[in-house]
Amino acid sequence: MQNCHQPEVYALVAAQLGKLHSVPLQDVPGAIAITGDSTRPSKHEPCIWNAIAKFIQLADGALSRNSNLTAEFRAFGVTLEWARRDATELRALCEAEGMPVVFAHNDLLLANLMYNSGAGRDSLDGQQHQEVTFIDFEFSGPNYAPYDVAYHFNEFAGVEAGEIDYEKYPSPETRSDWIRIYLQHLQLQRNPRVSPLDRKSVV
Repeated sequence: MQNCHQPEVYALVAAQLGKLHSVPLQDVPGAIAITGDSTRPSKHEPCIWNAIAKFIQLADGALSRNSNLTAEFRAFGVTLEWARRDATELRALCEAEGMPVVFAHNDLLLANLMYNSGAGRDSLDGQQHQEVTFIDFEFSGPNYAPYDVAYHFNEFAGVEAGEIDYEKYPSPETRSDWIRIYLQHLQLQRNPRVSPLDRKSVV
């Protein structure tokens, strides 16, 4: 979907993501409940931490079998110790911010957004209606709400080596408008221990 920069299109994406993030996690099969003590409200473990832990584990196995590869990474200052430290610091920052944990798609590639312009379609009211549908939910699960937003914004610039163009990254004005529409369609469950998501914190 290469027309993601068009306001009439990104408005549909933002609205659809707001609706997806409004799905109550208790209605999501497989969502991991972390209850803690009985005096605290239950929450759901963001799947990003398990994914990072698995990545580090796989990298550890690969590097332990290849000393040359380990040396190449070290030359750039990249080590497993660095990765573990940064993951720990990132988690502390995310938890300190109290970001809402929602049912997230976790893979909002442009290829996973299906846009229908409505051209040639007949509806009950005789009007043509544009719509956006998300597909491929195999990576979906509990995660921080801003994760999907940031992931999608990065997609604007591309992900393939040699084709990344950060001039295509959404401008501050586009991001602000996108978030405004997203928040209009977001219905988070109220939790006094979780700070509300606002436009400034996401943009």
